[in-house]
Amino acid sequence: HAMGALTAWQLAAARPGRIVHEVRHGELAHFGQVPYGRYYGSVDATPLFLVLLGAYTEQTGQAALARRLEPHARAAVGWMLDHGGLATSGYLLHRADEGGHAHHHWKDSPGALCRADGSRPVGAVTSAGAQGYAYDALRRVAQLARTVWADVPYADLCDQAAADLRDRFQRDFWLEPQGFPALALDADGRPLDALASDAGHLLWSGLLDKEYGEVVGRRLLEPDFFSGWGVRTLAAGQPAYHPLGYHRGAV
Repeated sequence: HAMGALTAWQLAAARPGRIVHEVRHGELAHFGQVPYGRYYGSVDATPLFLVLLGAYTEQTGQAALARRLEPHARAAVGWMLDHGGLATSGYLLHRADEGGHAHHHWKDSPGALCRADGSRPVGAVTSAGAQGYAYDALRRVAQLARTVWADVPYADLCDQAAADLRDRFQRDFWLEPQGFPALALDADGRPLDALASDAGHLLWSGLLDKEYGEVVGRRLLEPDFFSGWGVRTLAAGQPAYHPLGYHRGAV
């Protein structure tokens, strides 16, 4: 898209290869009163675009779409590695932007990413779920590079980046006393020790190995998480928990 059409808010978040998070057509968006006319404030949308492209190709057995979107997919990987922080800091990072969401994460409310006591981080945040999406995206792009794009060196690069991410994550995010992954890391690399449903996203992304995955799967089915209707966004019993809190305990 032509950058000249974007508002200052949108320009702050837009980058080559970054997938748009939200598009609205209402009056406030049209006149730039809110940034959602075309809003890029998401750390999740880009890796999930790659996950979807890989899953579609695998499930349908049709490679035409993956061939057509190869430049877009490579650009999305480039965004994750460069602007997203994966190659420079080891993780996908995000921070609040003026006029936009408090967090560039599916849990985007101001108090969503927190410690068990409810306190909030400042500065850049490394959310656990986004690392799972990045891992899954890199693995799926590696498969596309081997089977559709005939680019084995690029496939090897993506596989190595995924393996390195998995090693770092299990070292930096695992909360040994709780036997559970941290919700996020703060700007200084300290874990946010709230026990949250994001761990479930790590299971379907494949980021946790079998040993960690089985522990997490069992933990998510305990009564403080699993209500019988679904998994709570934050486990009950923590100071930050509220049963009706949007991202702090609601199912």
